[in-house]
Amino acid sequence: MIIMRTTIQSKPIIGGSRLQFAVDGEGPGLAGGASSRILARGVQSTNECGEPKAHPLTRWSRLLVIVLLAGAISVPGSSQQDAKPLSLTLNQCVEKALRENLDLSIELMNPDMEALSLQEAREKFLPQFNLSYQNRDSNQPGTWGVEGTSILSKSDYLSFLLSQRFAWGTSLNLSVYSSMTDTTKAYTVINPSYYSSVRLDLTQPLLKGFGAKVGNIEAIKAARGREIADANLLSKAFLTVFQVEDAYWNLVLARENLRVNELSLANSREMLARNREAARIGTKSGIEVLNSETEVARYEDSVQAGLRTVQLREDQLKKLLNLPAGGGEKIIPLDPPTIALRDVKAEEVLRVALENRPELTASRRRMENSATDLAYSKNQALPQLDLKLSLWNPGQSGIKNIYQDNNPFSGIILDRIVGGRADSFSDILKGKYKNWEVNVSLSIPLANLLSRTGLARARMAQDQLQIQYEKQMKDIEFEVLDIVRELQAKALKIESSTRFRELTEKRVVSETQRYQQGLVGSEWLFNYQRDLASAKSAEIQAVVDYKIALARLDRVMGTSTRFDGTKIR
Repeated sequence: MIIMRTTIQSKPIIGGSRLQFAVDGEGPGLAGGASSRILARGVQSTNECGEPKAHPLTRWSRLLVIVLLAGAISVPGSSQQDAKPLSLTLNQCVEKALRENLDLSIELMNPDMEALSLQEAREKFLPQFNLSYQNRDSNQPGTWGVEGTSILSKSDYLSFLLSQRFAWGTSLNLSVYSSMTDTTKAYTVINPSYYSSVRLDLTQPLLKGFGAKVGNIEAIKAARGREIADANLLSKAFLTVFQVEDAYWNLVLARENLRVNELSLANSREMLARNREAARIGTKSGIEVLNSETEVARYEDSVQAGLRTVQLREDQLKKLLNLPAGGGEKIIPLDPPTIALRDVKAEEVLRVALENRPELTASRRRMENSATDLAYSKNQALPQLDLKLSLWNPGQSGIKNIYQDNNPFSGIILDRIVGGRADSFSDILKGKYKNWEVNVSLSIPLANLLSRTGLARARMAQDQLQIQYEKQMKDIEFEVLDIVRELQAKALKIESSTRFRELTEKRVVSETQRYQQGLVGSEWLFNYQRDLASAKSAEIQAVVDYKIALARLDRVMGTSTRFDGTKIR
């Protein structure tokens, strides 16, 4: 039995597209466990006389390599490398993020959910209908001999109730009731009998529960909740725009730094080629070639690191734009890193920020809700004093037996007056039996007199929100002061970095001339060239930092030049 360990290695060869594969086979059938490397092009072993001898695994290895090469042709990376770059301006990125950013899409649902909460709170003032019907047959033993030994009864019951609540705490109930009873009980005057009634009940709280703000508290708070959700959405939009601008300009910075390193790498390779030629003819020493090779290796490392940084910055921007992860397309920023300095005043920035910051709007609405809760808690601590007014008209009909001398016990029926259910409602419409009632009830829970924890908690919550609001304003003041100072410092940084880059360029030109004259060694020139590359990167960094600071200024002020805050939805 042969046990094999197979390792497939691929290694690109610099300067070409050919891939070289190797298969390592190891087992007891291979020279007592020794490794035998079989290259893709085929390597033959030799016999004791040195003549070539076909290896037993050569045919198998060739077949395996053919399969691997066929699979390598269709690797996913090849399609990603051919993907078309995605060229975008900053405004296009912002527009796409406002449409498709997932965090913003989640936040966009909150105002609609609060709108549904408001609608739900208002629905409690819609009329409520209640309809019930009951039908019953009963068989009961008689308790009085003259009634009969067994009393059979049939009855039905139908009721309709309409209820309406009002914002002031008023409740109105209109009920319509009708019933029928048919019994075998002896000496019953009306049988079957129909009884109907129409009743109107009006209840009005006079202390606890009185007032539109108390009765409509859910709708009032839900309406403010909608405004809070809108403010949070606007705040999230400002944050998203800032994140997009930050990611966009950091991608610009990464690409510019990569371009600087690639240019430095090209220059260093050119100098390496010249130094090698000079060393060949004897005008340069070997140390110059070594210094050049070291410099090329340094910039190759910087370019690789720069490529990785570009990938990271692209992924950050793709995530904000909700682009596919791992897509092969590259993002090419179209906006150049140019700058126009702005003169900002801390007083004006603070005034605009205090007027426009959506976080302050949300906090003010929360404070208003807290004040509403406090007023509600005060009302709930009052005694329950209710005024109730009731009006009702009954009606009765059926088959009425007319007994001799109006005495049912005579058992002699002289006549019958026949009526139905409709006749009972006729009595109601005629107002034959008018009734009314006024009721005043007072309830004083001892808990409201001895302990008012709910009211105390509402007051503490209001004080807490007030302190949080003051803290927000103080934080905004410091934010404004910090961003104004940052803009001033970044403006000075742009000026100084530009001046430093210009002077470094002149120094490199001077040192290049001295190097060509043989006055200095290559290590000195390389130091100045590295300083120039760093100076270019620092200048671009200063410009990008100022761009990002401007984006942060818009967020601090609660404004944006990139989108209209009223058109997020």
